[in-house]
Parts: sequence; C-alpha cells; structure tokens
Amino acid sequence: FMLGWLCMRDQIGLAAGLADSLLQMLLALVVATMLWISGDAIAAEMRYGAGRLGGPTGVHALDTAGSAVRAVAYGVVGTSVAQGVLAGIGYAIAGIPAAALLGFLTFVFSISQILGPLVIAMWIGAAYWLFDSGQTGWAVFMFLWGLIPVSGSDNILRPMLIKRGVGMPLSIVILGVFGGFVAFGFLGLFIGPVLLAVGLV
Repeated sequence: FMLGWLCMRDQIGLAAGLADSLLQMLLALVVATMLWISGDAIAAEMRYGAGRLGGPTGVHALDTAGSAVRAVAYGVVGTSVAQGVLAGIGYAIAGIPAAALLGFLTFVFSISQILGPLVIAMWIGAAYWLFDSGQTGWAVFMFLWGLIPVSGSDNILRPMLIKRGVGMPLSIVILGVFGGFVAFGFLGLFIGPVLLAVGLV
C-alpha cells in the first residue's frame, strides 16, 4: 500500500509540474499577444517613463532588458529548432519510422523545457529499438548522434545564441538562464538574464 501511495504521489507531482509549465506557457502567450497588438505604444511609454525616472541610464537599462529577452527567446527557440532538425535527420538516416514526426516532437519537448528529458528518452528509445531489431551498428550511430549533436547542441548553441543578442559575458548569461529556470520555472529563462543584464548595467 505504501509503495503504491508513493508512486501515485510522484505521478501527481509530475502531473502538477507539467500543468504548471503549460499554464506558464499559456500565460506567456496571452501576454505576448497583448504586447504584440500594442507593442510599439507600450514600448514608447516605457521608454518615456524610464527616461523620466532614470534619465539616460534608465533608458539604457530598459534597452538592455529588451535585448536580453529577445536574446533568450532566440536562444530557446533557435536551439529547439536545431535539436528538432538534427534529431529528424538522425532518425531518417538510421531508418526510424516517422522520422519527421519524431523530429517535431523533439522540437516541442525541447522548447517546453520541463519535458526536455523526453528528448533523451526518444533517441535512447530509438537506439534500443534498433538494437533490439538486430541493427547494432545503426543503434550505436543513433546513440552517438543523440548524445553529441542533438543533446550537445543544447549546451553549446543556446548560450552562443543568447550571448550574440546581449552584451554580457557568457558565464553571466548561463548563470542567468539556468538560475532563472531553477528559481522561477519556465518564465525564469527570461527573468534571470534580464535581472542580471539590468544589474550589470
């Protein structure tokens, strides 16, 4: 009974974490849609307010925050696209059925952040399927392809894309992204670098 209760508690915790992540993504989309509709007017008002409150330093801090948000968005989406394309190519080369669909799912899991470990589970599962069907060489290829280009691109490409969009040292960018995610969840990917960028200014 106790073991069953512990397993159910873990499943409920995982479901709650997934629901929380999806809710944050939905709220982010709602806010992004509202800002998209009247973004220019809001940006002009914010620049005016920052200038009145902090002078040129306030405007510079606001511009830095904006560039940090853009850089993180490009880094997260760009890395997810690269992972999806690389995974799809690897699945197609190895002869895995529905390679395009698996590549798209890799993109979705990668961009959602909380489902990121499923990316690893997918290419390990594909390698096991190949090994189980007697294709040991392709299984080794799939394992190495998933380990180096697919999963490795997340650790290399994301910080590079983020650093390119904001003038901060790479160590601070990485600290902001991962620290923000640990502290604030999915939205922390954007909050962490913005806080550090404004603090640096």
